[in-house]
Amino acid sequence: MEVVYELARLAQDCLEIARGYAVVLSIAIDLNEKPTVAGRRELVSAVNDASRQVAEGTSQKPETFPTVLMTGPIGTVSVTRAVATQLGGRRIVLRHPSFPHTGDDWDYFARAGVGEVAAASGIHGTVEGMDGLSHFAVWLPPGLHRADQSKEDPDVSLERLGRKIESKLGQARSTTGEHRFLVVDVWQTRLLDGLPERGERLRRKVVESHQGVAGLLMVRREWKSDLGRHGYHIVPFLREKEPRLPDSLVVGLKERGP
Repeated sequence: MEVVYELARLAQDCLEIARGYAVVLSIAIDLNEKPTVAGRRELVSAVNDASRQVAEGTSQKPETFPTVLMTGPIGTVSVTRAVATQLGGRRIVLRHPSFPHTGDDWDYFARAGVGEVAAASGIHGTVEGMDGLSHFAVWLPPGLHRADQSKEDPDVSLERLGRKIESKLGQARSTTGEHRFLVVDVWQTRLLDGLPERGERLRRKVVESHQGVAGLLMVRREWKSDLGRHGYHIVPFLREKEPRLPDSLVVGLKERGP
């Protein structure tokens, strides 16, 4: 939790710097050590210097996309002129050619956005159509990476997920008799495609075995190339008997998945 907090603060401080420039900036940081308050201050200072250089280069030659690379004991910082993108669209992080990472396997990403307040507020708030401006990505050192569970045996992974969901059911137990419908956004959702026996085991474990659980909705946010934006892959699991959601509602959710 401490690491996530420091990454969030680092992103906030870096994007605050970027907000002071008219040019859109792409900020990438490769950490050599665990993020700390002292380390954050040093990185933010480097980002500030690099951002100023990129902004000055753009001012002198508006048609160019300057990029600056700074290295130190705490990590490597890349700041590059970028372009505005649509919020909810694909995440593109431009980097200096010598930056250690070329793929999109960052550990934390944040993006500043601009739009009308009314469009993003309220129950039906949306960011679609808003401009995404300067953005930030960071890579943690190897020792702080989470284990890549996507390479684990699918059945073992789903069994562990089922136990984790069951452990949360006790925390969300209703005291007034309402039935619960669970929505879980996890990468394992894709493991259920074309394999109904896997899904049935999970449905029996989480839904049928617990009184008051009306259903389980497995979802995963992913890039939809045909739509040019992100959407949701949805796999629903319902009880065989009441209480359960109407089939028509579930069909509607799947049809509106993106």
